[in-house]
Amino acid sequence: MRLLLCSSSSTERSYLYKALSESLNSVEVADNVEYAVYLASQEPFDTAFLCAAASEAHDGIASALEAFTRLPDAPAIVVALTRATPADCARLLHAGADACFVQPWSIIEIQERMLALRRGALVHASAPLVRLDPSTRDLVEGILRVPLTTREGR
Repeated sequence: MRLLLCSSSSTERSYLYKALSESLNSVEVADNVEYAVYLASQEPFDTAFLCAAASEAHDGIASALEAFTRLPDAPAIVVALTRATPADCARLLHAGADACFVQPWSIIEIQERMLALRRGALVHASAPLVRLDPSTRDLVEGILRVPLTTREGR
């Protein structure tokens, strides 16, 4: 999995880089959310993992989430916070985060959540382009409808 790791704390960044790399992920590192958004606009990532140690950083993450969601190939976004209330998490989830963790968090749980988000994205991407409408027996592709004969619709 291709990950974008963003943390302003060098200690946290090095620990997470090591832990995520050992899980066979390709990890790119950014030290601030503006640079992370820039990297995500230049290269495709499966997941952006944003960490915030101070509660003041929540506003920066919330504004970055809006920028991430506007990208054509927007990555899944996982946020890990040192201190936060349930209202803080709800605000970030509403702003576009796919998952939000508050310390004490487990790197194993975060890794599994990222894999689950990726599986969901793969299932969504592999949805059939053409489907059969059972009520009208029409073949449907986007807004195009092709009526089938009784024999073809079986």
